[in-house]
Amino acid sequence: MFYLFTKKIVSDFQIIILAFACVILLGGILLMLPVSSAAGLWTPLSEALFTSTSAVCVTGLVVHDTMTYWSIFGKTVILLLIQ
Repeated sequence: MFYLFTKKIVSDFQIIILAFACVILLGGILLMLPVSSAAGLWTPLSEALFTSTSAVCVTGLVVHDTMTYWSIFGKTVILLLIQ
């Protein structure tokens, strides 16, 4: 008997790691946008990715003060990343 999908290309562990990476990358991209900062400026990639990674992993480390630097949209993105 011939099975088309007998061999798994990606393991379950790799799917979890890939999902984490995708969520962190998407959060970083959203936090880079000018709408995310209160001043309306672009956030550097390193700072946006650091904040996104910290929120997803629930570390609590921040580069900028969350209350003053991020706009309502940015705070919402961070809140969703924490969830």
